[in-house]
Parts: sequence; C-alpha cells; structure tokens
Amino acid sequence: MTKICTAVAVLALLSAVNGQNTKHVFWYKCIANNYDLADASGPNIQGTVVKHEGKALTATVRGSAGNQDPTITLGNGLDDAQARSFVFWYKDLCGKILLNGGKLITAKFRGEYRDNWMGNAFCNAGTINARVGVVSIQGHLDALKVTPENHPDDAVWSDPFNTLNSVIMGLTAPGESFAAEEIKNITCFAGNNGQGLKPLEGLFFEMDVTNQVRYILSNPKVSGTANIAQLGIAAVVTAGNGSTGKINLYGFENCIMTGATSDPWTTDGNTCHLILEVENGTIAVEQTKVSNGTVISKAASISLSPSPCNIMTKITYSTGLAEKGVLSIYDIGGRLVKSRSVSGTGSFDFSTVDLTKGLYVCKITAGNSISVKNLIIL
Repeated sequence: MTKICTAVAVLALLSAVNGQNTKHVFWYKCIANNYDLADASGPNIQGTVVKHEGKALTATVRGSAGNQDPTITLGNGLDDAQARSFVFWYKDLCGKILLNGGKLITAKFRGEYRDNWMGNAFCNAGTINARVGVVSIQGHLDALKVTPENHPDDAVWSDPFNTLNSVIMGLTAPGESFAAEEIKNITCFAGNNGQGLKPLEGLFFEMDVTNQVRYILSNPKVSGTANIAQLGIAAVVTAGNGSTGKINLYGFENCIMTGATSDPWTTDGNTCHLILEVENGTIAVEQTKVSNGTVISKAASISLSPSPCNIMTKITYSTGLAEKGVLSIYDIGGRLVKSRSVSGTGSFDFSTVDLTKGLYVCKITAGNSISVKNLIIL
C-alpha cells in the first residue's frame, strides 16, 4: 500500500512539473463545513484543488441610500438608480506570492445567485458597467477596531473615508484611482419575476478578476514596512450610468441564510469564493531569513545540471527557512531510487550509470516547502 501511495504522489508531482494547473480556492469555512466543491450541480470546481478557508468579507453599499449589507449585490436595477456596489476580501490571499515558477492563469470571483423577488427582482436582466479594482481594507479594519484574524463574520463595509461609491472610492485615500482598475461590462440574466419561476436558482455568478489578483500577489507588503497589505477588490457603479442589470448573491459568512429561494444549492448561504488557476509552482506566504548578511528565501529549491544527462548530473539544493530537509529521487513507477538528508544550501554529483534510461523525479522536502524537478536520463 505504501508503494502504491508513493507512486500516486510521484505521478501527481510529475503532472505538476509538466504543466498541470492547480486551482487555489479561497472560500471561508469550505473545509470546516465540508462543501463539495466538485459538485456539478453547484460550484463544479474540477481538477487539482488547494483549499484556503481564512477570514473573508463580502459587503454591499447602496450609494443612493447609504445603507450597507453583509452580502453581495451589484447594479442599478430596472430603474437605473440603486447604485449597489460591492467589495470582497480574503485574508489568506493577502501576503501571498507565486513561488517555484508559478504563473497565474486566471482568477475569478464567484457566488451563487440569490434568485428571489421583492417588488424589483433580486436579479434583473441587463448590463452592468462596473469599475473594478483593488482597494485597501485597512480603513475598514481600523474602523471596526479588529485584526484580520478576528474580523466578524457578518461585517458591513465600515471605512468612513472610503464610502464605496464611484466618486471617492480609492486605494488608500479619497480621490485616488483604484489599483489595477478595469471597466467590466457584465451581462446579467433575468431572475425571479414574481410569477414563481426561479431561472437562476442553483447557478453561480462569475466575474474575472485576474489583473486585480495579480496585483495583490505582486504587492504582499505595505511599502516600507513589514506589514502585510490587506487588499480587497471592489466593483462600483453609480446611479444613472446604464447599469440596469442587477445580481444578488448568497454571501453570508455567518452561515445564517436569509432571502432564500425554494431550492438553492447552498444550505447555509456562504457561497462567495475566489478561484485562482496557477500553472506549475504554487502560491504561499513569502518569508525570508538573514544569515551572515545573506537573505535566504523561504522556499526549498532544487536544480539539476545537466538534465538530460547520461552519466552524471550535479544536484544543487536549498532547504530555505527549514534547517533540514530530505532529497529524494523516484522513478516513473514511484519507486524510491535515492534519498539523503540535506541542510542549508549545497550540491553533490549524482551518478546515473546504474539507472535505466527514462524519466525520474528529483524532490526536496524541507519544512512545509516542496520543490520538484524532472531528471531525464539518456
């Protein structure tokens, strides 16, 4: 059984090295509440998935009335006057960077439609012309007097200097533009019209936020400090800008569902999430240490020279922040060929004369960091 498990693990590593994409899902309580992310009748998130379930915020501000809601609504509705804008933030995304050659392919914000009726439908057909960009969450946290770790589950948007409307919404101060700003022209579909039909029930809204997430991943710290920048993404409309479509999503992080349709996918109303598709590599918190004046990266690393090879290759390694690690070589069947303990940075010559031609995997594990490389023997 151990050999079978090892083989499966190595083949998974081979897939990752050879370009298989990994999906990182940021969804509050998705592990604790045992959400079925692959359910085709719900989220339908297929493939290799890494789950992140740290604190989250989803909130709406209605610009025409000034009221806030702890959920997601966007658009003006049929009267083109409601100016509902939203912001979302995921603690576990902040401070992360792409590691081990990872490349962000796409990032999408998603949530299940709340297809109900209240005079003017929760979800209206039409277009939404929204400004979408990165915004600081720090003023919101300061106003609530909370840290990211103890952010309340049912919080509304609270930054008094950034009131979430298109006139003064900004990255760090009123009047500034969004970071990574784009105009999103979103086509909305008709929902419940009061006649009993709920065409959006169980379906998920999706909005591309690749450029905004790429910005967040490239700015893990506040400039000039060691603090992690708490950055979220906002979608903002103004009354009368032609955004006659409207979406309404289940975004209740406190898992107390209100305004439910008769048969939604969700049972607790906590459906808003972010999906990042990463090619090769991964995303993780950037950490460094200094040794004798040299900055050392958090991540373990490994390199081979030459590869392909036919007699000998030099393996160069680093255990990153970890004091010790294990360097292992597996064949394509998952069988262990070589293993040795390593520490710090170093290199050694590895003879391949006793091995058959083919593809092998060289892997270093140090603390919570793993790095793999293909070794091809000719």
